[in-house]
Amino acid sequence: MSFTAIRYRIKPELRDENRIRIEAVFAELTKQAPEDLRYMALQLEDGTFIHIVDRDSADDPFEHNAAFKAFTVGLNDRQAEPTVRQAEPTVRQPARVVGQYWMLAGN
Repeated sequence: MSFTAIRYRIKPELRDENRIRIEAVFAELTKQAPEDLRYMALQLEDGTFIHIVDRDSADDPFEHNAAFKAFTVGLNDRQAEPTVRQAEPTVRQPARVVGQYWMLAGN
């Protein structure tokens, strides 16, 4: 297993839109049922989204996912400006599972 984690923060007024776009990606993944993919997206209270991906093949499971392509459109514009800090402390906060595909038990 080789996990990739992607983390970014979304502007407050666009967080619901971003979550809805992610949910559409998971709905399409459920229909397409790609093998060798485990994927989960989390939303933190501060507007940070974390995507965790594990795939066993070199094939890109998102290549034929129209919802994923729609999700990526305007993603940079939805992101909040980064904050500059000397050192970022470890922060623990509740997370909401936005969607998951074969990442957690009980699929």
